[in-house]
Amino acid sequence: MKKIFLILSLIILASCSSDDDNSVVIPDNVDGTLIKKAVYTNNSGQISTTEYTYSGNKLLKIESNSGSSTSYEYAGNLITKINFNFGSLTTESQWLTYDNNKLISMKKTILGDITYSVTYTDNADNSVTIKDYNGDFENGGTLVSESKAFVENGSVVKMEKYHSGGTLTYNYTYDDKFTPTAGITGYDKLRFYQVGATANAHNILSVTGAANVEMHYTYNAQNFASTVEEGTDGPTVKYYYY
Repeated sequence: MKKIFLILSLIILASCSSDDDNSVVIPDNVDGTLIKKAVYTNNSGQISTTEYTYSGNKLLKIESNSGSSTSYEYAGNLITKINFNFGSLTTESQWLTYDNNKLISMKKTILGDITYSVTYTDNADNSVTIKDYNGDFENGGTLVSESKAFVENGSVVKMEKYHSGGTLTYNYTYDDKFTPTAGITGYDKLRFYQVGATANAHNILSVTGAANVEMHYTYNAQNFASTVEEGTDGPTVKYYYY
């Protein structure tokens, strides 16, 4: 497994580019509970930004300085559709289905064609079985991978990814503070385990097993993550709230 920064980048579910934009204006006030802006700096010092637009606490759009954006649609307090856009073109759409407020499936289309789907099945031992398909799982899609997430107190403490050569296991530890997206309505239901975005209740401190990574944080006055760095010299993200 390569850079665990995937975990952080997918938490905000937006495409951050590595633009050479080093003129980003950093606001002074980073306190609050609703994320307004994220600034990502890679190992080369290149900066990317994303900005968040809301209706109340419901997220409407995330916009990147690369020209890409992500838009959200709700039914009640549940996110039911996510569109990934570049300019005026919708490149990818995801449809989310729930049962008793738990995400049970996702279908994804790229430029209008169903190419991928996922099912999430809760088990009696507080684990979740994730099955990935090429195509629509309801219409004969081909099962391509299977994994299992073990959950304690709202956070994934272990992931098992099964393949023909055996099982890859990832173990996670957490802080007791809030994730950047904790204030967003419906984000706690987005169990995208297959891509690293797991709607955890708290911030990941370490990953061990098939990967070995430590994350370092600072926090704002409301105990939301303000900065995060992968390892001691890895990429960083700074979050701003209001």
